Amino acid sequence: IYLAEEGEEKLPGQIRLSNFSFPAKTTVELLGSKAAISWKAEGADVVLNIPAAMREMPPCAYAWVFKIR
Repeated sequence: IYLAEEGEEKLPGQIRLSNFSFPAKTTVELLGSKAAISWKAEGADVVLNIPAAMREMPPCAYAWVFKIR
């Protein structure tokens, strides 16, 4: 779950999950959206890349839930 900070009205371009790792075939999606979210490992972190179209029209206003498989 990503909770928006005060004044934050849309998803950021990237979300960093510190000290986190995914298996190679992991998929990530934003609940309420059919688009897959790309991700990459950077050191001990995972970085989610949020597409511009998804940032402009998120399925919810203040909190976003990501499904990781």
